[in-house]
Order: sequence, then structure tokens, then C-alpha cells
Amino acid sequence: MVTLPHHKYKINQCTINCHDMSITVDEKSVTLPAKVFEFLKLLILHSETIVTKEQAIDAIWLGNVEVGKRGAGNAIWHLRKSFTELGIDPDEILKTITKVGYQLIAPPVVISELPPAIEKVNYLFTSKYILYVSLAGLLIIGLILFLFLNNEDSPVIALHATNNTIEPLKITNFEGVEEQAAISPDGQYMAFRWRRNQKKSQIFIKEINASNPTLRQVSVTEDHDVSPSWSSDSQSLAYFRIDEQGGCSLHIRKLIGNSDQLIAEDCSTSGFLQGLDWSPDGTKIAYAKKMPDRVAAVIYNIADKTFQPHSFPNAGEKDLIMKWAADSSSLLVVRTKDLNSSIYSIDETHQEQILVESENTVIGLTWDHTNNAFYFNSMKEGTFVISRFDIQSNTIEEYYRGSGLGAIALNEPLKLLYFSKHVVQEFIAIHSLESGKLMKRLASSSRDLYGQYVAKTKAMLFLSNRSGDWELWVKDGNTSKQLTNNQGQVTIPVASPIENSFVVAIKKPKADKFVMFQGALPEGKQQQLFEIQGDVRNPSYSIDGRSLYFSSNVDGDWGLYNYSFSTGLIELITADHGQFAVESPDGGIYFSKDNVDGIFYLSKDKMKSHRVTSGLNKKDWGSFFYLNDALHYLKRDNELDKLVRIDTTGVEHDVMTFPIFSIRNYRAFSLIGNDKIAVTMQGISGADIYSIPLQ
Repeated sequence: MVTLPHHKYKINQCTINCHDMSITVDEKSVTLPAKVFEFLKLLILHSETIVTKEQAIDAIWLGNVEVGKRGAGNAIWHLRKSFTELGIDPDEILKTITKVGYQLIAPPVVISELPPAIEKVNYLFTSKYILYVSLAGLLIIGLILFLFLNNEDSPVIALHATNNTIEPLKITNFEGVEEQAAISPDGQYMAFRWRRNQKKSQIFIKEINASNPTLRQVSVTEDHDVSPSWSSDSQSLAYFRIDEQGGCSLHIRKLIGNSDQLIAEDCSTSGFLQGLDWSPDGTKIAYAKKMPDRVAAVIYNIADKTFQPHSFPNAGEKDLIMKWAADSSSLLVVRTKDLNSSIYSIDETHQEQILVESENTVIGLTWDHTNNAFYFNSMKEGTFVISRFDIQSNTIEEYYRGSGLGAIALNEPLKLLYFSKHVVQEFIAIHSLESGKLMKRLASSSRDLYGQYVAKTKAMLFLSNRSGDWELWVKDGNTSKQLTNNQGQVTIPVASPIENSFVVAIKKPKADKFVMFQGALPEGKQQQLFEIQGDVRNPSYSIDGRSLYFSSNVDGDWGLYNYSFSTGLIELITADHGQFAVESPDGGIYFSKDNVDGIFYLSKDKMKSHRVTSGLNKKDWGSFFYLNDALHYLKRDNELDKLVRIDTTGVEHDVMTFPIFSIRNYRAFSLIGNDKIAVTMQGISGADIYSIPLQ
């Protein structure tokens, strides 16, 4: 057993408390399991050397090689996950030396000595006493849950979850990402999506009330299986399958006999959003259907195998989350455009009623049919908030707050609300284009996204939720300044290549479309750039900085336009569903299309158009640029995210590589001169599923 003096240690920003086996950063704290903390203590005691695997096995697992090998791997994973949860890059603390061992690369410093009385308390932290205390704790928790779940006359629990006085109960604790919980109508089973390490997402089922539940893997494919939804008799699951090319198909799998049926091949899904729902009466399935310029809800009738459109969003809008009402007649739909979401109720005659308007990034929705209410998860004040909407009183109340919250689900028989909680750290990284080496990170305690380099002053524009909502910021040297403040929904900006200015599309509160604004730095004050009847989005400058490309639906369909700063004239470049443009040195443009993979080229005379590559995923529509006579773009495969260069002969070359799913969607790149690049990174190192009781 490892022993350690009764001190508190400081490692970078982290305080290591040897008394309560915890790591603390600011007001956040993580308590480690006993063996994991012993492993950390061993690293602290040998901070100037490498701790070999054999040393760790001997000291912590008492020489049990097989158990120790698994335990050491699990301990290092748990430590990395814990540091990430606290907002600390684990690579700045820990290092794994392949085939040798582990090292604490940040030197620990003693900051205080705990009182001598702690020595007596620490005697309790032996394996024997930890086992006894853990068993007693589990018995107490089990008794409380039994009394709560089985006492029909129990009073309403007097807890206000908005203040997070409810302690969530962890339902899954596997390595990787567990998401999209779906509860069977009888309340006995939970289906969920699990992505282990770098493997594809598959669907698993867990029995909820079993004392020693085993996992059942429902799908075993070479593709991603996601977004499970139960049939009314709890005997089948509907789900989406995403192939290597990003194609989405809807399937039904019968759990008895394990047979699979292909239903449709036109579905659409995004991230961890749950884009389908099986009706309570068991007769139909609503799912998100991909269309050329929008995503709509479609109903599949199981008896006659027919499809019927149900929602009719406008161009650029996406209905990606949906839930049936108790009578299976109307459907709740989350309609999203960029980061702005509203929730509609759509009845059988396709009449729409807006219930919740202009929420920031709604990513979860679930019905409480018993009480005629629904819950939704959205971004507020820099964190995710689960809110409850009461249908009868037409009121909204906040229910639970937390960072990294994902999709939500309800267990009505057990009166429990389920949600996933991600360990997420998003930041802007500066890399060398020559070596790929990380040179600098732009990060805050919140999330910083989509950095755009200002060539004139070497500043960085970016979106961030540091202030609570997504706003536009600028970082110049060591100083960060907020440029927008409750002006509406802000999109990814673009900086002028010749002046100290920028352009950004903003949707004002209560407005029905985005408007293009231009701002001057360092003050950042914006003025409307031009008048146009249609919506606008995705600006990009010409090479000389004298004109602006943007996407608009002014003529009905989305197309690419060019605006001249000197004349104020607007010219249609292409009406072919253009989404984002990058000017070529020969006067043509490279561009992406709505909901279509690939990059296209259009000649200056608009006479020649062809697809240059199909490698760019449609969700990465703005992640490409032209540099040194070559087109560069983001390419993802089953193992890596890559920055790829296409030479003049059409051959692709890897410029730099990143871990899979580590680069953010949409517009993740910004050139910094000819030798560096800013990359918006996302780090989802894990996600677990939790539950909390309903009030």
C-alpha cells in the first residue's frame, strides 16, 4: 500500500487533498476511487522519475499482474477524465511512456500540512474499511430508493433542482461516451448509444432495476448505430444507422429473434440529437428526413408502410428532434436554424403552434405524458439548463442546471429523468502548417469557438459563452474584449484581410432573418452592411478584401452572392444551393453546398462547374481554404481527422492529423499568414448517463 505524508499538494491549478482523496480546481472538485487515488499518490512520490508498470502493480495491486495491468490502464484513464472534467488539459499533467510506464510531468508543490489528527482518520482508508463503508453506503442508498420508488403515498420531494440540490445518480460508468438514453414504456429497460474508445457507436440495452445488470449489445455493425426509440410493447427498437459516407438509414430491430428491417434511407441526424420517436400507440414512427435545403419531420405508418410529410420548415431550418404526445396525434418538434431553436406542436392537420421560442441550442426533449408537460435541454448563461414546460398553464420553469448535459429521457413508471453528462473542453489551437506542432491554445473556463484571425492587428475574433450567451469576442495580445452583448444570435465572423474590420451575420431578437453587419476594431461597434430581402449567412472575403461572398435565399433558393464594398452592388454567383465560398486566385470560387458532401469549383465566367472532392463532410461546410496554389480541407475517416492538401494533379497529401472527432464541425479553420492555422477543437473525453427524481 502506498503511503503519503498528510499534505495538500498543488499541481498546476489543481489542489490534491490527501485526506478526502480529491482533486480541486477553483470551486470544482472530483473525488477519486481509492485505487485511482493511490495511483496518483505513487506518481506524486516519484514525480521526478518514471513509474514503471511493474512498480505500480507491486505497490498498488500487490503484485497481481493481470488485475494490475487492467487497473493501471483504468487508473490513468480515470485520472485523465477527472482532470478534463475540471477544465485542465491532462496532457499538461500526465504522460504515458509507451511500453514503459507513467510520469507526472507537472511538478507537485506542498501547499499545507494537514493536522496530525488526520492520521487517525486516514487509517479508515485501507481496502478493508473502504469496502465496509462502500457496502454500507450502497445499502443506505438502496433503501432510500426502494422507499421512494415503492411508496405510492410518498409526498412530493421538496427539492428545487434548479439550484442543483438533487444529487444525480450515475447509471452508466463505462469507458467512452454513453448517450441518447431511451426508456422502455414499461420502465424496465434503458437502450443507449455507446462509443468505446475509437470504435463505432453501437446500441446497448441495460436492465434498470436488476441488482447485477448485464449489458445486451443490440447492434454489431461496421457503421454507427444511434438514436434508439422503443416500440409501445417494449419488444422492438427503431434506430438510425450512419455509414462511412455519412448516409443515414432508419431501421427497426425486433429484440426477439434479433431481426433487422430497413425502413428508409433518407434520414438526417446531427451529433447526439435524437431524431426519431415511436408513437405511444405503436402505429407510426416520426423521423427527421434530409431534404436539399432543410430537414423535416416525416411519419412512417407501420401497417401500410407509407410515408407522410408532417412538418414543413423553411429553407435553412432543421427539424432534428421530435417527440409524440400521449394520444399519438400531435408531435413536438424542435426547429433549429444555426444555434437558435424553437419548439412547435404540430397536429394531424399539420397546424403548427409555437410553444417555446428562440431558445439557444436546444439539444434534448422528452414528454411527461402523465402530467401533460415536457422537458427540454438548452444553453443558458454559459451552461445547459433542463427546463419544464407545463402545457395547461403554458409556463416554463428551470429544473436542473449542469455543464455538458446532453440528450434527456423520462422514465414515467419510476418518475425519473435521465440525462447524459459530457466531459467537454472546446478551445482554439494554433498549429504550425509546416510541422503540425501545437504552438498555442486560446481557452477560457467556458467554451471558445471558431477563431478568425485579424491579419491587420494579429488579433483573434471568436465566439464564446464566457458571458453566458454566445457572443462575439476579440483577443488582442493578453486582453479579451466582448464585442456583442445581447444583440441577438451571433454566427461565425470573418475578418478582413486588408483592414481592421470584420463582418458577421446577426439575427436580432424577435427578427425573422439574419442581417449582415460590419464592425471596426478595436471598438467592435457594428453597422448594417446592406439591405436585402432574403436571409443571409456564411460571409467570406475575396482575396483582395474588396468584396464579400455570402449565402442567401433572396431569390427563393439558397445561392452564393458577391457584395462590392465600393459600389454596394450585389451579384448572384451561383444558385446551386451554395453554402460557403472561398475565392480562387484565378477568379473562380471553391464552394460547398447545403447538405451535400464535397467541395465544388465554379470558373470565373460561371461556365464550368465540377466537384473537386467528395471528401469534405457536409457538416464541415466551411472547413477548407486555398493556400500556396493548393486547396486544403478537413477530411475525416474511421481513425483520424486530417488536414489534407490537394496538389495540382489532384493527389491528396496529409498536412497534419488529429484524433478522430477532435475537430469541431462547420467552419473550424482560419489561416494565420502562410505558416500557421487556427483550429477549433472539441474534446469529448467521455460521457455517462445519470438520473434525477422528478418533483
